Amino acid sequence: MKNIMIFGMALFLVGCESVANLVPDRFDNVEYAMLVDLNVDAMMSNGSCEFSETTYRKSLFLKRYSQGTMNKTSQNLYREVHSLVEEFYQRENPSPIYCKMKWENILVVTDKAIELTGSRIKK
Repeated sequence: MKNIMIFGMALFLVGCESVANLVPDRFDNVEYAMLVDLNVDAMMSNGSCEFSETTYRKSLFLKRYSQGTMNKTSQNLYREVHSLVEEFYQRENPSPIYCKMKWENILVVTDKAIELTGSRIKK
């Protein structure tokens, strides 16, 4: 009986993490502001190959910030955003077409993230 209870509690705890991921994170003005700032960087880039370390820092901030404060869905979203930005940041001598496409990809992903995070419950 004791083993059944322990097994049941273990299943319950594992299940709680999955259920918690279904509940959306609350609106976070710090997250939202940094996300919009990153989105504006992408909009203002005009496809340029100039890439600011500040832009990289913003994406890294969102990735790290989400790890301690948000559910898995949000963490995956910011991991994807950072992956795009990091790939661009580390690219040596990118072609103009690569830069234009990378900025467009960053813009699309951050637009979707803004839409998602902006619709969260605000308190």
